[in-house]
Amino acid sequence: MKKVFLFVLTFSLIFITSINAQKEKPYEHKQLEILPASQSNFITKGSIRYDLDLNIPVALYNINYPVSYSTPEKMALAYLQENHTQLGLKPQLDDLRYLSERETRAGYRVRFQQYYDNYPVDGAVITVSINRKNNIVFVMNGYKPNIDITNSISIAESAALETARRHIELSGRVNFEKSEIVVFYNGGKSYFVNKVNLVPAEKNIGDWEFYIDAETGTILKAEDKSHYSGGAHSTQTATASGWLFDPDPITSSTASYGDPGFSDAGDADSDSLFAHTVQRDLLDVTLDGSTYKLVGPYAQIVDSESPFTGLYEQDSANFHFTRSQSAFEAVNCYFHIDQSMRYINETLNFTLMPFQYSGGVRVDPHGLGGADNSHYISSTGEVAFGDGGVDDAEDLFVVLHELGHGLHDWVTNGALSQVDGLSEGSGDYWAMSYLRSVTNFTSADPEYNWSFPWDGHNEFWNGRLTNYAALYPGGLVGQIHTDGQIWASSLMQVWDLIGRETTDELFLEALSMLNGSSSQEDAANAFIQADTDLFAGAHLPDIYSVFQARGYVSGPLTVDFEADVTVGGIPLTVNFTDLSSSIEGPITSWSWDLDGDGNEDAAVENPTFVYTSAGVYDVSLTAGDGTNILTTTKTAYIKARSDMLVWMDDFESGAGNWTITNDGGSAVWEVLSPPFPNSYTLPLTASGSLLAADSDEAGSSTTFLSTATLSTPLNLSDWSNVLLEFDSDFRALDSDDICKVEVSTDSVNWITKLLYNGSSVREMHEIVDLSAEADSQATVWIRIVSIQPGWDWWWVVDNIAVFGETGVVPVELTGFSASLVNGTVQLEWTTATETNNSGFSIEKSVDNVNFNSISFVDGNGTTAKTSNYSYVDTKVNSSNAYYRLKQIDFDGSYSYSNVVEVDLNIPADFSISQNYPNPFNPSTTIKFGLPVESKVTINLFNTLGERVAQIANSDFAAGNQRIDFNASNLSSGVYFYTIEAIGVDGTNFVSSKKMMLMK
Repeated sequence: MKKVFLFVLTFSLIFITSINAQKEKPYEHKQLEILPASQSNFITKGSIRYDLDLNIPVALYNINYPVSYSTPEKMALAYLQENHTQLGLKPQLDDLRYLSERETRAGYRVRFQQYYDNYPVDGAVITVSINRKNNIVFVMNGYKPNIDITNSISIAESAALETARRHIELSGRVNFEKSEIVVFYNGGKSYFVNKVNLVPAEKNIGDWEFYIDAETGTILKAEDKSHYSGGAHSTQTATASGWLFDPDPITSSTASYGDPGFSDAGDADSDSLFAHTVQRDLLDVTLDGSTYKLVGPYAQIVDSESPFTGLYEQDSANFHFTRSQSAFEAVNCYFHIDQSMRYINETLNFTLMPFQYSGGVRVDPHGLGGADNSHYISSTGEVAFGDGGVDDAEDLFVVLHELGHGLHDWVTNGALSQVDGLSEGSGDYWAMSYLRSVTNFTSADPEYNWSFPWDGHNEFWNGRLTNYAALYPGGLVGQIHTDGQIWASSLMQVWDLIGRETTDELFLEALSMLNGSSSQEDAANAFIQADTDLFAGAHLPDIYSVFQARGYVSGPLTVDFEADVTVGGIPLTVNFTDLSSSIEGPITSWSWDLDGDGNEDAAVENPTFVYTSAGVYDVSLTAGDGTNILTTTKTAYIKARSDMLVWMDDFESGAGNWTITNDGGSAVWEVLSPPFPNSYTLPLTASGSLLAADSDEAGSSTTFLSTATLSTPLNLSDWSNVLLEFDSDFRALDSDDICKVEVSTDSVNWITKLLYNGSSVREMHEIVDLSAEADSQATVWIRIVSIQPGWDWWWVVDNIAVFGETGVVPVELTGFSASLVNGTVQLEWTTATETNNSGFSIEKSVDNVNFNSISFVDGNGTTAKTSNYSYVDTKVNSSNAYYRLKQIDFDGSYSYSNVVEVDLNIPADFSISQNYPNPFNPSTTIKFGLPVESKVTINLFNTLGERVAQIANSDFAAGNQRIDFNASNLSSGVYFYTIEAIGVDGTNFVSSKKMMLMK
């Protein structure tokens, strides 16, 4: 302990000596926790892990499900829609909301949150991973089907907060608190609960999470979720100098703890320890006038937890302190976290920063009330280190371990998982990955595999290992710090085989595919998928050798394949390529079922097959390596269509069909004829003239910002399942080179259907599905856009063609739903196809017997594409409502939809709640209830009675409403907000409450 902290020992001695040897959460915290029994049963079959209780798949590996190019969100939704039955989802996905999207070098990670009656289902997140070939490759399914809630919401959020505060005997400063209504699913039962998060800064410091029954106020669950190691001034950045341990005294010297001079000795300096103190540059620290602050783009020192030792700002750029001084740990933390985050973002080019705030990682080098522990707080995104025993922030392994928790949390958008101790193992791996790269121990030394070599493996606690021998899953013991060693040890075995940077990149890519219920098995399969996506499986033999021996995967053989084309008109010729691999040796046998009839169609490595009949075909490959045999089936992989050519341009007569514009460059699209000025690589179907945006041919300093737009729109009124096909060669020079294919039905609003972004795509025959935009449309424009802002290479195209199918289609209603949104009823319905559809009369009833028409929505006549409709009913009252659709043809014939019911949940009386949070800075939320549609005015007054802001002045529908108020332009102080509501029935309501703004 530092001398400045000696007073903590008097009050905390009992607490410190009770810490478990695994450096787990404090004993007092475990005594306060309420953890309901919850155990799910899982089984893995092939490439799918199932929840036997929910009867749905929770993890799907190596899917390779092709989807039409669109935005990542739409591609993910298309997969979920087409596979909703398998995943246990509702057909219309109307209880899923887009949550987040992350782009990585391997592709995209799209997340959706499940809702029930506009309340989030806690932990119910679906993560869909998409590779650069627009294939869905990995899915984590946290969906909870058949939610059935019997309790109601009657406990105020403020009351729930108070219950949580009392439970942990909260006193002193609080860093974070939040209360919200969510659905809590546990053991097959669902509840409305107040989910309360509290982060105390002084007593019972931790990341407390409560689930409090929203009707009875009973605490259903209480848990410390911390992840333990067991006026402005003009500023600029500067490079400072710091003394620190890199890596640590034990690893640097290869000494043993307890050797002369190599012990904590109450934080005393020694010649031995000072000899292993090194001087390092502290990059991009903040220089505020003449004051140097340990605040940079990747790390920043904060003082958010007891014992509140300060920020260690100074007038000198030399942060030269020894370990007996409190500033030493601050310097050590800043350097190692800054270095690690720079490595991720700048060396690996993997963009990753905290999502809870902007700027560098926030770290308190002296926190946890001085206890011998450290933690990462998910609620705030901060890390903090205790001072018991060896000060935790002196050991870079502790620092990088806690940072590893943050990486896990940030890369999953808050969906960190401790299933099987996954995050503990991930933290151990991230720290050991760096330590192994700088260690002076050899692989023959036991210390080579020690976690926490300076902080642990001594009289204070035993530390952990990264050569832990337990197998998965039989070696799991139900303790996250122990079990995490299985994952960390496995990754370090891979590290030894393929190297640090490759393993680190695969590790981050794998974590990005996971969610809050992911297991070590899921992570291992995500790691395999990451190598497939990033390195075409180049490291799979080494990875499989480790993961199979550990128990994560069942065998050394991976069977996969791809086709050069998966959709097209008959006769459709498809060339298949085997992508299978085995750590046992080469693939020696192949058996292909190419049309899904159960019979072998080919027994060669890379067959060609001609589909002569229209249909959707499954394709299976059974491959062997002489020892193992495995089958992979891709469902609905080939779509052979009875297409007809609608329109084509081969550019033999020039560019007369196109309007070519210059969008700001120095050259434009032009038709070129052989011999060509450059060595274009096009498919064999391309011949003769072509359309080119060739910056290299146009001359030095040429820039291409040019668009070629179809001059006359195509009339596709009688066509469905429209496809665009063309031959292409795109040779990019750098990331600024972009090519786009776009479609429009009005020549104003354009939708991007194909995007080349910074990477060459050579010798490609592209097939682009335009059915969603072009089917049955009387005017369809197509344009191609070349953006080459520098003197680059080229994009050339040939044989641009449009294909389609004809035929009369029926009217097919595929979904109809109603939901309560901000006091109004949102009706949504979808048709798969329509013929002669005049529109829909919307009918409403209060008794499900007598219906009256309240509006009419025009239909789309005749169309083969999916159509989405919506209507908002603002005239609501306090009773339930029933709705149905009356679909009417142009000839007057009609049919009815099913009836949907909405529980309007309209409050019986006017009300206004206390704003939350309060005190606040700078934003807060005001909630109020209206029994009828009302004119609402909310004004804000200062303590002199002067109006300083008008928060609301408009009409609101009946129901529970909320307004977010930003007071950034007001000064700190006490204010009063007054609501005046005048109902359409003549009733009125006036009420005032106090709020406090603290800046």
